Amino acid sequence: MSEALINIVDKFLILLKQTSYRIFVFWGGRGGAKTHNMARALLVRCYKKKIRVVILREVMSSIEESLKEVIEQVIKDSGLSSNFRIYSKKIIGINGSEILFMGMRSDEKKKSAQKMKGLEGVDIVWFDEAQTATLDSLNVLIPTVRKRDSEIWFSLNRITDHDAVWDMFCVSPAEDVYVSKVNWNDNYFWNETMEADRKRIEKTQPEAYPHIYEGEPMDAEGVLSLLTRTEILTAQGREYTNEMLAGSSKIISLDVARFGDDESTLTKRQGIWMFQKAFKGLDGTALANIVKTENDEWEADGIIIEVTGVGASVCDNLTRLGVEHFEINPAEKPADSTFHNKRAEYWWKLREWIKNHGILTNNEKLSADLRAMRYGYQKQTEKIIMESKNEIKKRLGRSPDYGDGLALSFAVPIPKKSLNMISSNNIANGSNYNPFDD
Repeated sequence: MSEALINIVDKFLILLKQTSYRIFVFWGGRGGAKTHNMARALLVRCYKKKIRVVILREVMSSIEESLKEVIEQVIKDSGLSSNFRIYSKKIIGINGSEILFMGMRSDEKKKSAQKMKGLEGVDIVWFDEAQTATLDSLNVLIPTVRKRDSEIWFSLNRITDHDAVWDMFCVSPAEDVYVSKVNWNDNYFWNETMEADRKRIEKTQPEAYPHIYEGEPMDAEGVLSLLTRTEILTAQGREYTNEMLAGSSKIISLDVARFGDDESTLTKRQGIWMFQKAFKGLDGTALANIVKTENDEWEADGIIIEVTGVGASVCDNLTRLGVEHFEINPAEKPADSTFHNKRAEYWWKLREWIKNHGILTNNEKLSADLRAMRYGYQKQTEKIIMESKNEIKKRLGRSPDYGDGLALSFAVPIPKKSLNMISSNNIANGSNYNPFDD
């Protein structure tokens, strides 16, 4: 038997090769044949060598809810019936390979714990429909599957920008993580009937089509969503010329990391254009030196630093270096009484910039941060308030450093001229600020 005999699409052949990857994530929409191709690759692995496999779903109340029927059909279609024995709850290869099926969650906690303990000696875990995986499940699964050279496979059609698997593995993949998008146009078994169905959905359900067939997360429309995926994608697709930036202020902003796993983000913005860099584990002295270097090279019209936490040290060091800057506390009073605080005000200005003409870099972390932001209205005052960093970090498991860094660049109106720095409050509260002027 060979992989060619059982027709594995090229994008999945990596599952048959010896690599340094431990985590494999295949994501995309309908028609990419993720399930069948991964099943074929899995059977090849089981045929070639005795291994132990568990195919997971977040919830599996009965064997009928598992992939067992699909695996059985692939065995039959591939002419492998003589190589595998099919039982009521498992499949066994004649060479001793074993394929089991289970759910991550159970109503009986003790039973679930026993199941997870059984994963310790597994060679391959395949988490199907992994868009439903919870962060708690992943935090149990990953350290439990610890056999030498063991692998964990995920297949998913994303639901939101913050599916747990996506946030943990795909936003910034580690060296041992392989991520591949697989859609209908990667499937060389695509036929006329399937194409007719795709075109029908594209025509009759244009809003749902990107999710169904292109694998994009669904828009979470609602009053609490600051920006939609469509608005962000539109901003990422805009183009500019240098002439369009002429006369616009050059602004540098620095959102300083609060904790060890957060990132300090330096944003450079000029009119409709922006660019970001991120740094981890640097103290106030190092960050101040970076800001000074960037400013010396770019000759910014103004520098904005969030002064809370480690930011105070950055400001002190910039002052020592003779670099003028604005110090912003997100909790301070806004210039516009519509907003609860300064942070809500500058995030809203970022929102208007993106919705109208701003150009975003195609950075997955930035896009995810922007989609994550929620807003509401204070009950007593009805003022607009943004979800706090701590709330977002608790909800998503990480801090929105890229989004906060870009938003901070709107905290102070900076004209295109040399500034004699005065209090940022005096400037911000004394101006009718238009986010499209700089």
